[in-house]
Amino acid sequence: MDVMICVPIVESTKAEILAKAKEIAKKKPDMVELRIDHFEYWMEECFLFELLEELKEILGEIPILFTFRTPFEGGNEPITKEAYFALLSLVTNRDEISYIDMEANLIKDRVGLIKEAKEKNKKVITSYHNFAETPEKEEIAAKLKEMESLSGDVLKVAVMPNSEVDLVTLREGVEEANKEIQNPKIIIAMGELGSDTRIHPLNYSSILTFAMVGKESAPGQIEIDELRKILKQD
Repeated sequence: MDVMICVPIVESTKAEILAKAKEIAKKKPDMVELRIDHFEYWMEECFLFELLEELKEILGEIPILFTFRTPFEGGNEPITKEAYFALLSLVTNRDEISYIDMEANLIKDRVGLIKEAKEKNKKVITSYHNFAETPEKEEIAAKLKEMESLSGDVLKVAVMPNSEVDLVTLREGVEEANKEIQNPKIIIAMGELGSDTRIHPLNYSSILTFAMVGKESAPGQIEIDELRKILKQD
């Protein structure tokens, strides 16, 4: 099984985002994540739509993952729950977007948005991020099962390891969840300690890993060319 590589865009101005997209497009990743919480005019519908149109022109067939990461899970901009839901609903109508990230801790209060997105041929990644620690394996398994119940297409868990033992805990938590759920998963341990999850993603049942082109969006990301070489050797 080939692991997909996704490259995030975390620039703040339209010009910077489009310039970065041109740089990334040359590397031909499997997916590009637009971290819209870094875009200075994310709240302005006309500027947002204009950005999406021009971004898609540059990226062509490379799928776009639309993500607004909230501050509670490591994001760049404050946002109310209602504004978050409204933004996600808005982009379900955009043809430029193939995937939408929806934070499980929020979207469980508005699960209709997942159905709405899927009806419009969007794939939904339900996500959970913990930048402080790696929960116990039972909690990781429970979180994955909870996310599966929301009916998203892909389940994403990203945690912060504080020791090598945490990587074992993460893997065991995923293995426990795998006994009951079959959804595709993205499993990440952040920082230098978590590099094993990025270079050996299949060991953690992960279908996708994140790489960077010049600028990381989370601790521990590896340059795409280097990551490709490592994955080929695996």
